[in-house]
Amino acid sequence: MFLILDLTLFPLLVFILPGFAFLFAFYSRWRQIPIEVMVALAVGISVAFYPLLFLFAKELGIAVSSSLLWGIYLAFLVLLLVALIKLYKEWSYDCRSRFQQNLKNEGLNAVGLLVVGTALLIIRFLSIRNLPLPMWGDSVHHTLIVQLLLDNGGLFDSWQPYAEMQSMTYHFGFHATVAAYALLSGLNAAKATLIVGQFLNVFAVLSLSALAWRISSGARWATIASWVLAGFILFMPMFYTNWGRYTQLCGQVLLPIVVFLIWDLLEVNDKTDLKNSGWIGWLKQRPWKNILLVALASSGLALVHYRVFLFMLGSLPILMLLNISRRTWREQFANLGLGGMIGLLLYLPWFFRVYGGKLFEGFIRGITTSPSTMSNYTREYNAIGFLSGYLPLPIWVIFILCIAWTLWKRDKNVLFIVGWWFTVVLMANPNWVGLPGAGLLSNFAVFIAMYIPASLVIGTAFTWLMHPLLSKKPLVADTVGIILVIVTILFTARSRLNDIQPDPHAMATRHDIKAMEWIRENTPTESRILVNSFFAYGGSTIVGSDGGWWIPYFTTRKISVPPMPYVSEKGPFPDYVIYINSLRQMIEEKGYTHPQVIAELKARGYQYAYIGDKQGRVNYTGPVVMKPKVMIESGYYEAVYHKGNVWILRIK
Repeated sequence: MFLILDLTLFPLLVFILPGFAFLFAFYSRWRQIPIEVMVALAVGISVAFYPLLFLFAKELGIAVSSSLLWGIYLAFLVLLLVALIKLYKEWSYDCRSRFQQNLKNEGLNAVGLLVVGTALLIIRFLSIRNLPLPMWGDSVHHTLIVQLLLDNGGLFDSWQPYAEMQSMTYHFGFHATVAAYALLSGLNAAKATLIVGQFLNVFAVLSLSALAWRISSGARWATIASWVLAGFILFMPMFYTNWGRYTQLCGQVLLPIVVFLIWDLLEVNDKTDLKNSGWIGWLKQRPWKNILLVALASSGLALVHYRVFLFMLGSLPILMLLNISRRTWREQFANLGLGGMIGLLLYLPWFFRVYGGKLFEGFIRGITTSPSTMSNYTREYNAIGFLSGYLPLPIWVIFILCIAWTLWKRDKNVLFIVGWWFTVVLMANPNWVGLPGAGLLSNFAVFIAMYIPASLVIGTAFTWLMHPLLSKKPLVADTVGIILVIVTILFTARSRLNDIQPDPHAMATRHDIKAMEWIRENTPTESRILVNSFFAYGGSTIVGSDGGWWIPYFTTRKISVPPMPYVSEKGPFPDYVIYINSLRQMIEEKGYTHPQVIAELKARGYQYAYIGDKQGRVNYTGPVVMKPKVMIESGYYEAVYHKGNVWILRIK
């Protein structure tokens, strides 16, 4: 019974209801767009809503609880029902006529959408059925942030009792969404992170329908083709689950929706005469509902993921270039400016938290670093690498051919997608044109998102191929298309299931979780535990390399590796990052059994060492890992727990 609620009622409330309420209240064109686009818009706006809810609840001193959420959902439901009652006659007639028309003209298309959407949901959740926890190191701090949101009833500054940082400037939109889901469903933070992450993996595909519908001038097969590409043929975004890269994924659910709404705002035809109407009259004639939707979605995106927000900014010059009208350019700029200003006002409370912190300093340093002063690490970190690591090589070839076809056809809408992502690539590589800022927007972040333009451009080109047959024999074309879709899904489903790779990517296993129970029951709460780690990101950050990194979440004990944002958050004392990193540096130089290392461990208050089921080998192949037998033989450690590959040693 709970599984049914977990996969139906709770997702509808969390991901659909808020968005639909806002759309019925603010979006007048809802009657003109197909249901799959409406659902995509609703999901995107819902995702934007939660970080704003948590942000303003913090500003108003309101705790975010399950009672508050149920009250909000009830209010949204009432708002939706009132809107539907007011529009009942028009809406019911409109729905009947649209349903009859769709059944006659696009019935098989609807079947195709249903088949792809259902298969997508099944494959995404089958792939995680055996995972006890979300994977990779990113999932550790994602889960801790969710837990802290739950513990504090909203945003927080102190990371206690899990870590010692004293600020929170990390983008939190994904975590706010997970916390809302956890409050509603009763799931723990880790399970909610895993489940919401997979829903977002589905929605990252489904949200493409907004731009697919837009650039193909309403061709539903463009949506179906883009879903099949991103959901089944390509290994991105499915592979994000291995990395726990949920924050970027969450941003990319919202990204097409923000771009769609901005595009929609630019197309509002509202030429007004300022001289005759005056400022008040001019302001009254603004399309405020569209402006408010843009403000809500864009500010939400900025809170979900800083870099994906930059992706969105890359779309603006191309959108404006292709859509600015000589007759209404003043109004278009004004509408866009008002949306940006209101969005900034919504974001402002968070900006004040971030301003002056390490993240903000890093941003300023990034945009002012000239190409001539780029470090070798930045050059290596920002290298594009092998293109086959982002999309299969045949897809790259097809993508390039479709771009050439687009240029030949001079299709303005598809050219927007090409120009937008060319701009984003330039933003990640400003040194190509002699500008500063390389590394601020990484090539890795850009290229793992290439499934978006590839799916949209190839999906639209697929409709061009189908057009001759669709125009003459639509039933035959739709039937052939549906068969092709089903065959493709059957042929690629196993590959997508195999994309999820726990062996190299899961930090912890069920054996680790069992050991956490022993730690919680048999060690003092103030205990400090040494865990396996290594240096990452050019030696600036230490990261965990087995299940030991999960110890704070399960036990509230402190460990030698803080959550990854420790390098950008305020520590309990100056030079906290140096202090944390210096222990690992000493261990790499002298080893775990050197008397100086033992003395330093005791001076810092460490009483135990933990060797996880993965033996310190998650993403690390170096020589410096804890070897329990060697450590015990040194005489400085004694075993107090040993099951399978998991060891807990007490420092004598």
